[in-house]
Amino acid sequence: MQDNSEIVEPRYLLVKRDLYYAPNSMGYTGIKDKAGRYFASDALPDCGVTAIHEDDAPDFTKACYADLARDHLQEKIAVLRAQVEAERTAVLAYLATCARETMSGTRTSSNCTRQSTIVNLHRDIERGLHVAEDPRAPLWAIPWDGEAV
Repeated sequence: MQDNSEIVEPRYLLVKRDLYYAPNSMGYTGIKDKAGRYFASDALPDCGVTAIHEDDAPDFTKACYADLARDHLQEKIAVLRAQVEAERTAVLAYLATCARETMSGTRTSSNCTRQSTIVNLHRDIERGLHVAEDPRAPLWAIPWDGEAV
């Protein structure tokens, strides 16, 4: 059996001419999410290739084309909006189940306080109140009008 604690994963991005190395020798990219991950020892300073830890690397290099950065961000926004809508749908389904259980009497009194809090939150969401102005608000509480960016 192999001890996984000894395995070290590459956590560095290689940079040359202010662009990241893409994975699998596929050229260069200015977008951190599309960059390959390497070991720091893979850098070749004599050839102009430096390593930067992925936590310290900017999302976009200065050499990244603005339209590519914008398109990438729009893709990420679309994915996040889909996740928000999926979570919102799940919450609304849960609320409907809780409401049915409360009406049928199968929900216990210890759940009533939690239930009323959820119902109030649901009412606020349905009214379109900006619950997300509170930085601690969960993602599904962010109102969205369905407009594209």
